[in-house]
Amino acid sequence: MFGGIAGLLRGRYGDAKRLDESDPRWKLFALDVLSAAPVFTRRFKATATQVKPARAFVAELLGSGHPRLDDAVLLTSELAGNVVRHAVEREFDVSVSLADGGVLVVRDCGSLKIPRPRNAADDEVGGRGLDLVNALGRLGGAFIGTRSGARWCGFSWGRRAVRLVSDSRRRVECVTSRSCEKYGIATRNRGGKMSQNDLIITGGHVITMDPAVPDGPASVVVRAGRIVDVVPADREIPQAAEVVDATGSVVLPGLVDTHRHTWQSATRHFGLDLNLMDYLQAAFLQLGPAMRPADVHAATLLGALGAIDSGITTLVDWAHIQNTPEHSDAAVAALRESGMRGVFAYGWPQVDPLRWVMDSEAELPGDIRRVRAELADDNARVTMALAARGPEMCRMSAVKRDLDLARELGLRTTMHLSNEGGVRALHEIGVLDETVTLVHACGCGDDELKLAADLGVTASVSPLIEMTMSGLGTPATGRLKAAGVVTGLSVDTEIATSGDLFTQMRAALAQHRQAGHPEPLSARDLLAMATIGGAAVAGLNDRTGSITPGKSADLIVVAADTVATAPVVEPTAATVLAAHPGLVRTVMVEGRLLKHDGVLLAPVRQALDAAADTLAYLRQATQGVFPAATATS
Repeated sequence: MFGGIAGLLRGRYGDAKRLDESDPRWKLFALDVLSAAPVFTRRFKATATQVKPARAFVAELLGSGHPRLDDAVLLTSELAGNVVRHAVEREFDVSVSLADGGVLVVRDCGSLKIPRPRNAADDEVGGRGLDLVNALGRLGGAFIGTRSGARWCGFSWGRRAVRLVSDSRRRVECVTSRSCEKYGIATRNRGGKMSQNDLIITGGHVITMDPAVPDGPASVVVRAGRIVDVVPADREIPQAAEVVDATGSVVLPGLVDTHRHTWQSATRHFGLDLNLMDYLQAAFLQLGPAMRPADVHAATLLGALGAIDSGITTLVDWAHIQNTPEHSDAAVAALRESGMRGVFAYGWPQVDPLRWVMDSEAELPGDIRRVRAELADDNARVTMALAARGPEMCRMSAVKRDLDLARELGLRTTMHLSNEGGVRALHEIGVLDETVTLVHACGCGDDELKLAADLGVTASVSPLIEMTMSGLGTPATGRLKAAGVVTGLSVDTEIATSGDLFTQMRAALAQHRQAGHPEPLSARDLLAMATIGGAAVAGLNDRTGSITPGKSADLIVVAADTVATAPVVEPTAATVLAAHPGLVRTVMVEGRLLKHDGVLLAPVRQALDAAADTLAYLRQATQGVFPAATATS
């Protein structure tokens, strides 16, 4: 196959050196033991930014119709991430056989030691852990070879390959939860006990948002933080350590908010009557410069908990509050503490704010590199992006410099852009691709939106505030859909809008129907924008956004048996038209319950008190921003 599996074949083929395992180029071998099928190998630098290209390499080779595509891509992501963390050399190989009994292997090119999988202690500080590697490692799952290096996995999708590996007496296959179940291998939960299933959601109507997984009455099975099966109601319900009863409810993928200035959540709702210029003056010229790190932490934690309470499991935190390194650290810490999946979008300082946003040529703070090093694991629950200023705030030379920096650091970019001509200008300097998200895009022409779609650019719309805050423009929801731009929904700022995505779905629907746009916009379309579309906008659709076996168990349960919702005739329409945060009964991220039986499982009182202290401080530190204090302030 390649150097990483050569040890398995030495007895038959002799010295493995003839496979030239040091060659970093693409290789193609025909192995008669795998039906003379080709084996492709590619070498990657052992950095967090290379995990995504490794996943893409496997996905491209297998093709969208491969029955084990999700398993293979998931496993590549998991194990390449572990190589990055523990690699002896700074390179790793991914090799894929295209045989019917194909094999996938991820290998640390330099290590001769058994891989050191993440353990429960790592989970406690934010690592996702590799329970499958732990379990298989105890079964002799890591082969040690003098040339082949430490093999992080050898995943097989056919019995023939499994038999070959077993015959060698050196097990190297590490399979996903579904495959473990197939071959009778138990996984290890965080408590260290062997368990087949950690949790199961039963009795609900499941809306999967995955065309390959039918909607309907079903149970969702969770193991080691991942969805392992969706079991129709007419089949026997599997056993699990914990059962969530979703009778009378709808089970959905967790919602995804693709753009929220969470650092402003401690100053909620005072800006309903502000126009865009009023808001910018209050937020950038007065509140931003006054914010202390503790205030950023308090506001971000409160905003994140509010999002969780409303069924949002993934949040792109548009944190343009880089006044000091401690401000950035405070926001990241709050996202981690909340338990939600977060994308920390690094922006710019609010100290001397006009220097950064008025025809600016200023370079972003160098601290962005330190933060990137802190958030180096692109497979972690909290990851990083760049919140770029864009051509409406700075010169094109600065725009190109910022986006080039994002590419250098392996970051996605999210950027406010509303003016006509902006997309063309960005295309002319060569910075638009599938890693870029345009926020609002209200004033962009239809031809520009089509260009954006052709380039793979995504979009984030904030329907309610775009309709209510004068100066933002008209929501482009229908035009984006007609152009083929993958679009997600967002809240924007709680200073002047609602913090839940159910409201945003209804606002998008109302505006679209009122405008009479010819592009159809259904309840399913809107729910897609709030789930799988939003996940794609955030660059996370390989792990969240749909109820797909192999993806992370980011799930919500929404009550549908109340006087406000029952009887339910069409569950998707009922969710879009009638759901609200009070109906969200259960929220989980990576299988961990964050809200259950309608109650947030978090120190809510402390979060509210800290946010109240921040508001009180800001009232004193700023003049004329807020209306007079009330009894509930």
